[in-house]
Amino acid sequence: MEEPKFSDDIFEQIKDFYYQKLTEKQSLLIDKLILNEELKERYKENGLCKECKQPRNSSKWCQCKFQQNFSNWTSGNIEVNEFIQKSQLKAKNFNKTRVCYTCWGTSFLHLLHWTLTLNGAVESLI
Repeated sequence: MEEPKFSDDIFEQIKDFYYQKLTEKQSLLIDKLILNEELKERYKENGLCKECKQPRNSSKWCQCKFQQNFSNWTSGNIEVNEFIQKSQLKAKNFNKTRVCYTCWGTSFLHLLHWTLTLNGAVESLI
């Protein structure tokens, strides 16, 4: 099932609103235009991404940025790259993104787990 998205018409009507300080008139228009509660909540909390024309996943991050940046990095392992990319594309909230995967060598199995912060730093690694 495809995720709900803003139409171009909705985007054009609200693109210049400052989501953190909506006027009463703007807020009423938002409630009228955006029927999907998840999209409405994301917009009111995080604003719009001007690139993909959808509500951002956090105030400083939009999911569309992940895929655009895939060609700029590699772990050196195709399978690990694919796993990380799929995990990133499934992420809904960057503040809560956790990535776990296994690395295999000759006789060791390692479980890596980290939490990414807003600026992309690794918060914890086990």
